[in-house]
Amino acid sequence: MRYLVGVLAILVSGAVAAPLPTAAPGDLDNMQPIQGPAKGSKAGALDRLFESLREAQSPEIAWGIEQVIWSIWLRAGSDEADQLIALSIEAMNARDNALARSHLDKVVALEPAYAEGWNKRATVYYIEGDYGRSLADIRRVLELEPRHFGALSGLGLILEKSGSKEKALEAFRRALAVHPQMPAIQQRVEALSLEVEGVDL
Repeated sequence: MRYLVGVLAILVSGAVAAPLPTAAPGDLDNMQPIQGPAKGSKAGALDRLFESLREAQSPEIAWGIEQVIWSIWLRAGSDEADQLIALSIEAMNARDNALARSHLDKVVALEPAYAEGWNKRATVYYIEGDYGRSLADIRRVLELEPRHFGALSGLGLILEKSGSKEKALEAFRRALAVHPQMPAIQQRVEALSLEVEGVDL
């Protein structure tokens, strides 16, 4: 079950209230709040960050880049939606899934083109075991942001749980193509490659 914990950690990585650090895990002396780019420069900043993420040579470097990406994704685009996202994260951290979902319903209604609103709600549905609704929201996320490694990881996990192992393997590989330094997803690709294709990586 260890891989389930690892994948779920990826799904909920954005659900934090504290400033996101630039240092690697454990390097507490060097932790600094991230100052993200202005909203108008999101697309260009994300393009550069994803290029750096693909080229990262270690999990520590990738982790720092990933945190900056999450800090950008968590900005909805309007003050009201930003506040609702913050409230939904507080509710998720308190394990009040119904309240989190209520906030996120409002976010996706206010900002239907905001991918992270759909992703956060997909995560809540996943935690609640409502895989059908989670899958529907994940598909919306990927329409808006095909590089969303959290959504791709969640897609793979749901497909694997439903018995669609070939499609799960494809989803996990898509996630690694975006973010190669995800050990939990690497483990799933190795296991499913052996099971589905008979290939021992």
